[in-house]
Amino acid sequence: MQEDPSRKHFFTDIINSISRAKYAPSNDNYIFSRDYLSVQIWDVRNNKSPVQIFNVTEYLDKKLCEVYESERIFDKFDLQISPDSKMVLTGSYHSHAHVIDLQKRINTTLDVKFMDKRGKNAGYPRPYKGKRLVGSVNLPPQALRAVPGDSSKGTSSEADNKSAEQNPSAPQTSNTTPSSDLSQRISMGTWHPKENTFAVAKHNSLFLFTEKRSSSSSGVAKVSSAVSK
Repeated sequence: MQEDPSRKHFFTDIINSISRAKYAPSNDNYIFSRDYLSVQIWDVRNNKSPVQIFNVTEYLDKKLCEVYESERIFDKFDLQISPDSKMVLTGSYHSHAHVIDLQKRINTTLDVKFMDKRGKNAGYPRPYKGKRLVGSVNLPPQALRAVPGDSSKGTSSEADNKSAEQNPSAPQTSNTTPSSDLSQRISMGTWHPKENTFAVAKHNSLFLFTEKRSSSSSGVAKVSSAVSK
C-alpha cells in the first residue's frame, strides 16, 4: 500500500507491518490482513490500496511513543475468517478478542477472562463509521466476559464493576489504560472450518465461543467451554 508522504512518521513502517494474511474462504479474489492497528481487506484485482479498513486498536495511535519504548509496538496479532467470509476474528490488548461483522460493520469486543459460566451471552458491539470505531474502548459493567476459573482472578474487575454501577457517570479506567494492561493480550485464535464457532488462546487455556441462537439475547456469541493444559 502506498502511504501518503505527508502522513508518514517515524512509526509508519512498524505499525503498517503485516503480521497475518489469509485468503477469504468463500472468494479467492479477496485477502484479509492484520497490522498493528487494524484489519484490511484487499482485492487482488486492484491492489493499490485496501478496499476496506477496520480499526481495532486505534486508541494506541496517540500512544505510539509509549508502546515503542516498551517494545509492545512489535507485538503481532493473529487473524481468522469465518467459513462464509462474513466475519473476522482478531485479538488485541486488555484480554480482548474482536469479532468484526463485515456486512453490518460492527465490532463485537469479547473480554476473555476466567469468570463467566458456560452458555452465557458474550460480547459488546460497537459500530464502525468509516474505518473508525464509534464509542469508547471501555467495556461497560454489564459487558459479558469469558469462561469460569479461579474466582480470585476476577476480584479487581468485580470491585470495579460494582463501583461503576454505584456511580455510572464515573469514567471506567480499570481495564482500559494501555500503559497498565498491555501484557494481557489475545494474539492467537482459530475459527471452526464449517460453523460459526471459534476459539481464542490466553496463557495456557483455550476459550471457545459459538454463535448465539436467539436474537432476543444480548451479545453475538455465547461461551461454549474452556480447556487448559
